[in-house]
Amino acid sequence: MKGLNLSFIQKSSIFLLILARIIVPFSIFYNPLLGILLCIFLDTIDYGVLFFLNIPVDRKPLEGVYQRVDKTLDMYHQSMLFIFIATHFNEEAVFVATVLYLYRFTGYTLFLTTMKRYYFIIFENIFENFGIVLLILVSSYEASWTLLSVTLMVAVITKLPQEVIVHSALNRYPIMLVMFVYNAIRSRFGLAPKEHKLP
Repeated sequence: MKGLNLSFIQKSSIFLLILARIIVPFSIFYNPLLGILLCIFLDTIDYGVLFFLNIPVDRKPLEGVYQRVDKTLDMYHQSMLFIFIATHFNEEAVFVATVLYLYRFTGYTLFLTTMKRYYFIIFENIFENFGIVLLILVSSYEASWTLLSVTLMVAVITKLPQEVIVHSALNRYPIMLVMFVYNAIRSRFGLAPKEHKLP
């Protein structure tokens, strides 16, 4: 990328992270619950890995690129989960999953065209949590409307606080905590503190 000099290790790390996030979602078709949890794990750690490798994902020319790639890969693994639900569960579960998936996809599309992260608060990712709870509660792939209502309620309650924190100004506080711990470790070894641009 023009204006950005990355080492071989940095370039390799970016490649391996993206490759892992492309390959791992296929595990959803073999073990859906474990597969989606692995996808979420990779999504959770990728920013931290890039940060500790001194890859400036929050500064130009990578600013914005990371968010587009990250959210596209999120939508990719959620699509895999949707395909699994659509091909294994009963019509009622598929109907709810379809509505939630398209709702999130709308937010994803608006984000790509505007780069405004508040769309992820408005169009929160209830679908992913719904899918996880569904996989935990329903072993026969036959979900009644009562069970689907409970599943949806749990998904909304657990997802809303997460979306508000991650996609609003509140996301600086977890980052500040990580930076505090990281710099405490660096100072322990006589290294200078590392600065970080808050979002």
